[in-house]
Amino acid sequence: MLTEAVKTKFAALDPLFDERMRRRWAAVEARQMGRGGIACVAAATGLSRTTIGAGLKELDATDAAGAPPDTGRLRRPGAGRKPLSARDPKLTRALERLVDPVTRGDPMGPLLWTCSSAARLAANLSAGGHPVSERTVNRLLHELGYSLQKFADATGLRISVCHFPPGTSKWNKIEHRMFCHITENWRGRPLVSRQVVVNLIGHTRTKSGLTIRSELDENSYPTGQAVSEEQMEALNLRRDRFHGEWNYMLTPRQD
Repeated sequence: MLTEAVKTKFAALDPLFDERMRRRWAAVEARQMGRGGIACVAAATGLSRTTIGAGLKELDATDAAGAPPDTGRLRRPGAGRKPLSARDPKLTRALERLVDPVTRGDPMGPLLWTCSSAARLAANLSAGGHPVSERTVNRLLHELGYSLQKFADATGLRISVCHFPPGTSKWNKIEHRMFCHITENWRGRPLVSRQVVVNLIGHTRTKSGLTIRSELDENSYPTGQAVSEEQMEALNLRRDRFHGEWNYMLTPRQD
């Protein structure tokens, strides 16, 4: 009974947690249960005993005022998953081999852009033994020097960029056609872990032939990164009259 109760609470609260809040909440639950609490909470949430133990240590470190010390970190220094390129040293080279036949521009100069989509590159890399997400491919291409502005400069094209404003994804037609079936598939099932969520999404099927592929991206992505004023000034960017913060055009820079 205790395990089921913790499962229910965790399913409701987990989407609201960051890593620190998650392990401290689990630690509070384990402490309230007393003996065997860590094992019970671990079984109910899928969190490791080490993570719950770390949460207990953080609770023990509460200062005299009753406020837990806040270092500004969600993880201790050096913790967390290493970047995918560090865990798979051959990934970057494999990506370079894929884009090399379709790379345009002067190979001796700084201009690099490719006609292969990030989604196609991610699929080819995964098929070649380098599981990677489209987002990671985009990041690696940027690190390798591929640039949308340089593409505009080289081709003379004007590139329009339009973003969905915050909070408007609910009007995305693809999401409308897909998420209603996902919701129906996991109805009544406790979402006790990320893996459960991923599996339920990935096993969604319809009689009309809809299939969904889902995978958990466990990479760590740095937060708080901002584009510098120098980087913005290097872009030949023309904002639209209608919400230029979301809609703009990159135009070629004149030599």
